[in-house]
Amino acid sequence: MLKTYIFNESTDSWIEEHSILLYQDLCIFLDEERNKIYIWNGPKSSKEKLEKGKESLVKLISNYPNRQLEIEILSKKIPALIKDKLDLMLETVRKEEQAEKYKFSSFLAVRIYLIALIITVLLPIISLINLYFSLTWTFTGGTYHVSSTIFETWILISFVLILISLGSLVVGLIVGICESESQVIIFSLIGILISTGLSIYLSLGEFLFQFEEGSTPTLYLIRPVDLMMFLLIVSFSSAIFVIPNFIKLMSFMGRYRSFIF
Repeated sequence: MLKTYIFNESTDSWIEEHSILLYQDLCIFLDEERNKIYIWNGPKSSKEKLEKGKESLVKLISNYPNRQLEIEILSKKIPALIKDKLDLMLETVRKEEQAEKYKFSSFLAVRIYLIALIITVLLPIISLINLYFSLTWTFTGGTYHVSSTIFETWILISFVLILISLGSLVVGLIVGICESESQVIIFSLIGILISTGLSIYLSLGEFLFQFEEGSTPTLYLIRPVDLMMFLLIVSFSSAIFVIPNFIKLMSFMGRYRSFIF
């Protein structure tokens, strides 16, 4: 029969415990049949606590000179009987740890949010790449020259990408609310606000710029300073929600990789 005792460092005593162990505990398993004591030092305990507990245990055993008890400190190789008891006593804390680590309650929620995160991060980056292609437009006489057709397509592509990203953020918000995940809710709300503003800004189309003299209905002339200001505004706005969501994506994939792949 096994008896288990936890070391109380403050009182330098051993208290019998039947059901629950914590990772910071120092515990002994007393095998009365084999006259053996196994010492288990939890992963969050310390070597100092182990030494202090072992010293206290030796003193306690010395009070029973007629009983010969062998002491063994448990390492990686744990006897099956001790391991079963140890697993049973650690079950509660492991469940709590698991619940803290995995906040999402279902595989479906994990996968939906992952897809939403990827879209949220990827599409604004593609949108920015598209917008920065404007720097390759014909540059003559101190202005960028672009046809109205190319300009409208250029704005439309980024506008659509931001709208899709906005939709993915709404999906992320819904998942966050359903799963009661505060960080997901906050990141999604920030993204929704910024991407909504960006989509409204991009929807201005040709009114985004005050075209230079010499522009026609089919050819637009844009000052470099105006174009750079536009690109900086969009870049900074996108970064506000893309960077936090990218960090979240990396941590999310690391935490839930066993459910994703």
